[in-house]
Amino acid sequence: MPRKGGKRTHSSPRSTRFKNSILTHVSLIPLHFLQRKTRTHVVEAPSVEKDDTPMSFVFKMGKVPGVVSSLVQDMRRVMAPYTADKLREKRKNTLKDFVHVGAPLGVTHFIFFTNTEAGTNLKIARIPRGPTLSFKVTKYSLMSQMHLVVRRPVDASQALKSKPLVVLNNFTAPD
Repeated sequence: MPRKGGKRTHSSPRSTRFKNSILTHVSLIPLHFLQRKTRTHVVEAPSVEKDDTPMSFVFKMGKVPGVVSSLVQDMRRVMAPYTADKLREKRKNTLKDFVHVGAPLGVTHFIFFTNTEAGTNLKIARIPRGPTLSFKVTKYSLMSQMHLVVRRPVDASQALKSKPLVVLNNFTAPD
């Protein structure tokens, strides 16, 4: 028997058969499974729509009741898919904090709710220098309340994930 390093090596017919079977299986693997080619010549077309699409943050400022928090969540669902639906805000956040976070993300509008002794207010602001519109909220209905009233409630979660389709065909002024 052959010696290696002064010791006898044991080679049985079974171990050589096992080594040969591994080698034959390895040699049968196609090279495209082992080698991956990086595609450098494929260039993605820039999205023109994404640059022009207004993005928004919907949040609450300060201490607000729980019902207004639900109203914020409903407003986020309505403004989807171009709003941050999982935005976390704290009571101590200022408008400047949201501007610093939203600027790199391409946010163009803020919609935020505040609460005072007089009632709940809604403000819509264009960032960074646009006008700010202020509204006093007198009445509102939440989505959960509407689902209780409707006979056959429809789950609109899938419909709110895609962008809206506006059809303006045959909308002519009456003569």
